Amino acid sequence: MMIGVSKWALLPSLYMLWFLIMLIILLVQAKSSCHVEELWWPFISHLGTRDPEDKVFTATFSISGLLAMTTMIIAYKFFDSCNPKDSSRTNKIGLFIGLAGAFFKLMVGGYSVYTAPSLHFICAGLAFFLGTVYCNIMTVVTKRYIQQNLNTKCSWVYYFRLTLCIMLGIGFIIGFSLHNITSQMPEFWEAPEIDLRSLGRPECSQFADELEQESSKVWAPRIHSQEYLTLTFIGSITEWVMGLGFISYLGSFAIEFARIKKLDMIVECHDLEEKFSSIDQPSWSAIHKPTELPNL
Repeated sequence: MMIGVSKWALLPSLYMLWFLIMLIILLVQAKSSCHVEELWWPFISHLGTRDPEDKVFTATFSISGLLAMTTMIIAYKFFDSCNPKDSSRTNKIGLFIGLAGAFFKLMVGGYSVYTAPSLHFICAGLAFFLGTVYCNIMTVVTKRYIQQNLNTKCSWVYYFRLTLCIMLGIGFIIGFSLHNITSQMPEFWEAPEIDLRSLGRPECSQFADELEQESSKVWAPRIHSQEYLTLTFIGSITEWVMGLGFISYLGSFAIEFARIKKLDMIVECHDLEEKFSSIDQPSWSAIHKPTELPNL
């Protein structure tokens, strides 16, 4: 069974486009409904706190988590087919950590910051941490793959992923530090509510009516100090940059996936020679030897 080269490349591209488009939809819906504070850029977690975006938030993270797992498994199979034997253990460790991170990403969609804040923060923190570790491990695997195939033309892929790893590492440190600082501030859990009707928007007035009928107003938009707004603004931008970094990293696997021709590379091939026959490597590999012409 032959699989078109471009069809394999569509998988990581689909993951990247799906997650990005759905985040934009969530942002527009949450901001237009006054479900987040108007004065600051919201965290990704805050986009799924109210109906109807909470259901979209769950679907977004559930589907993207499954797409991420599938991408990681195929990436493992690809590098396991092409890389030297000494990278096999590294590749397996990367797959295990990556799948664990994608699992916690699924959990983030199931436990919103509104209904289960503690579980949400734990799952989100583990997803970011394990995702960062996964990207670093797969960058090492990528470097070994390029070195094994003696191809300097695609060395930019390694440097691109290395840059993303540095960005993710710095972002994780910044985000973790800011969360610890803001969570110690009293207004993290309690602050005066915003007078939504004063904003002069029908959507905000409607949301104010809904809040008046609720016994719990844990996630009502609130007024914060300038210091808190500044810290959370930096934290939210960091979270968005890290999120875009993750989807860009997995999306870059389309470069390798475009060279997979046969599905049997994943389910049947065991020997190194057989696996190489299932991969199109016209420019990446110097291992595939050209057919020798007979002597005339």
